[in-house]
Amino acid sequence: MVLMLGGPALIVTLLVGTAVSVFQAVTQVHETTLTFLPKLLAIGLLLAISAGWLVEEATTYAQGSFGRIATVNQ
Repeated sequence: MVLMLGGPALIVTLLVGTAVSVFQAVTQVHETTLTFLPKLLAIGLLLAISAGWLVEEATTYAQGSFGRIATVNQ
């Protein structure tokens, strides 16, 4: 469940970080803060697009887990 919910954010961060690193290598601009803003914007956009799905999946998982907990001692 953790990989399913966190995986897309990690993949997007990895791709944006790689693209910024390539840009920095090509242009020889080595500013450490340059990687922060594109990653922040990409994660914000990803969360805006997929927030409903993320909440739905987490809620379904939590409800299933609590439902199984309730039946353990019966």
